[in-house]
Amino acid sequence: EIDMGNYIVCGIGVNVNMESFDREIQHRATSMYIESGVKYCRNDVIARLLNEFEDCYKKFLEGGLCAILDEYKRNCITVGREVSVISNKETVCGTAVDVDEKGALVVETESGRISVMSGNVDVRGIYGYV
Repeated sequence: EIDMGNYIVCGIGVNVNMESFDREIQHRATSMYIESGVKYCRNDVIARLLNEFEDCYKKFLEGGLCAILDEYKRNCITVGREVSVISNKETVCGTAVDVDEKGALVVETESGRISVMSGNVDVRGIYGYV
């Protein structure tokens, strides 16, 4: 459909053995090494990450979003926090209260609840959003 995305490209970055970061990001960036004091084999890290991803993906293929939604919500850093959402050139602030069965972020605003399917979501206290 013209107005719908048919594919998603998902990317993540994992800082594994970084010992420090540039001054402008050191307050928000970290690495596995900084957090643990242990140097890791990057091949082992990516293998474990891909195995975990594959397990979740199999659950998703077998049971849809509902099969992984509870675990996602338990681990979601956004739910329960204040957010600023930029979508369709409009900015809305509120509290992220849930993720619905379609995967939309549910945000409680002064005007009521909205469902956010796409856009830029900044979480208060994370990555410079104060």
